[in-house]
Amino acid sequence: MRLTHYLFQFLLFLLFCFLQSILFVRNLPIYRFLPDIAFIIFLFCSINNRQLVGAISGFIAGIIIHIFMLPDSTLGVYSFVYVFIGYFAGMLKGKLIVDNLFLPLLYFTIAFIIEKILLFFFSLLPEISIASSSIISILIEYGVSLLFVPLVYNLLRLFKLINLNQRKSQ
Repeated sequence: MRLTHYLFQFLLFLLFCFLQSILFVRNLPIYRFLPDIAFIIFLFCSINNRQLVGAISGFIAGIIIHIFMLPDSTLGVYSFVYVFIGYFAGMLKGKLIVDNLFLPLLYFTIAFIIEKILLFFFSLLPEISIASSSIISILIEYGVSLLFVPLVYNLLRLFKLINLNQRKSQ
């Protein structure tokens, strides 16, 4: 039962990475201003599971994002960032009761800031290739993604892919 649950979360993430990369990024000139739905799904699935699952899914998500969406970036950078975020998001499992609006927005905001800070520090290293963004484009990406957080969170809950309201540790 649990393995099929993980597999379905992974396939959902993979589907949105594929959709974002193939349909949006390559066909729309304003691709930088699209919501990062794959990151939102990854974040809430990591919070729903434990640290190890969050870290492993972060590694896989980073590789998939590199392959589908950012093939010109240095391999492993996004994996490291997502492992970091996935591990610490997994630490929240069972710690807080999540409402339908405020805490998902807060979790996304914190994860988004951590992602951008880590990517900024990686971009300072020599021999690391990461697509750079201006502050304005980062803020627009954040705003557009933030609009989709409650929608994606509630859809994941509706289809019983996540259950963040339980305090009991499994």
